[in-house]
Amino acid sequence: MTTRRHFLSTTAAASAAMLMRTSNAQQTSVPKRFKLAYAPHPGMFKSLGGEDVLDQIKFAHDQGFTAWEHNPMPNEEPALQEKIGQLLRDLKMRMGVFVGYSDFERPTFAVKKQKYRDEVLTKIKQAIEVASRCGATHFT
Repeated sequence: MTTRRHFLSTTAAASAAMLMRTSNAQQTSVPKRFKLAYAPHPGMFKSLGGEDVLDQIKFAHDQGFTAWEHNPMPNEEPALQEKIGQLLRDLKMRMGVFVGYSDFERPTFAVKKQKYRDEVLTKIKQAIEVASRCGATHFT
């Protein structure tokens, strides 16, 4: 018959062994790179990677990510766009999607108005320039 003291000591020993085993595995394991291009975005790793988006990209890379998503990329300064692109190339990461154009106040894609069409085309052309600076191959 098992006594409470025996049960508690056995459980404590097993828990300690499991904890040590998990701790050792975490210290020695290096994250593998994801096979798919999962792409975190700015702010997801702010508490772990730091305030600077470049540091967040480095942190994401260290965790195994192979891509980076930056929806407001067109709003960033061109110098930062180029830094992000260079860092992604250095880390052999891909630039994921970014938003080339969005307007939720007007029906720009549903109405045949030349001014809307001209605005959309201008923004898309600007997005292509942004893509060339940051190394993006896909944008929406």
